[in-house]
Amino acid sequence: MGGIMTVWQRSYEEIRDVGLTTYADVSFGFSPRNVHTEKLQGSKIKYHVATGFIKDYNKELLRPKSIHIRKKLMSKGAKKIVSVFDENSINDSRWDQGHELARTHYRFWSEKVLEEPWLGAIFKPKKPKTLRHRLGDVNFLVAEAEETGRFVILDGESEHASIVPPVLAAMASDISLQAIFIAGTTALECALAGIPSLCMDFEGWKRSFRYQLGEGRVIFPNYEYLWKVLTEHWNSKEGVPGLGDWSPIIDELDPFRDGRAAERMGNYLHWLIQGFEQGLERDTILAD
Repeated sequence: MGGIMTVWQRSYEEIRDVGLTTYADVSFGFSPRNVHTEKLQGSKIKYHVATGFIKDYNKELLRPKSIHIRKKLMSKGAKKIVSVFDENSINDSRWDQGHELARTHYRFWSEKVLEEPWLGAIFKPKKPKTLRHRLGDVNFLVAEAEETGRFVILDGESEHASIVPPVLAAMASDISLQAIFIAGTTALECALAGIPSLCMDFEGWKRSFRYQLGEGRVIFPNYEYLWKVLTEHWNSKEGVPGLGDWSPIIDELDPFRDGRAAERMGNYLHWLIQGFEQGLERDTILAD
């Protein structure tokens, strides 16, 4: 019809995946680095426009609510708060994270909150609608932790997924933790918001580009190691150097980091529309 097809990058993409192959005239991506992945997965994109992380505008909008959540946990005795992001789970663990692995995260932090009166935990599930069913017997432990007032599940939901932005939970905490390493968007969003951002890598995906950040500093293979480092970090005056620090690679993932990514995309779309209003052909508009 002579129109222009545009898309925007929703999630962090590191390896090629046929399910993410894109056909579009313009793709708005986090950074130029994404072009390499798009080529590998066979995407056909005429113009790849780096804008930065599209949702980076929401940090300041959500700050008042995050402060409210933090104060609520601190009023119950929490002095250190961890935000944890699960990535949903399915019945068959051969194809994705199974329910038992998901229960590991809720079990660990529920027990820690019950053991340590100074600890608070905020969970932001990806699919809150099915969470209680998927947790099985761990529900009883979670409920006990919730009664302390220092364990909170942000369960705002739509029909298919959570409507709670990850950065809301992250800004209410001292440390953020993405429970599944292969899903990197939430960890990146938290890092861009200036929150120390950690990842659990139970699968051992050490060829990931993000391993440059360091095992024991950003990436952890198990909870025993993580808790040891967190305890050291919180009990020492200087803390553990580099804990949750993404600065070594952050420029490659988002070269802007100024809260204006959506503005850049909006400006570009506006220019495309102006071209049509001037009666220009699509190829001329795109070239301009």
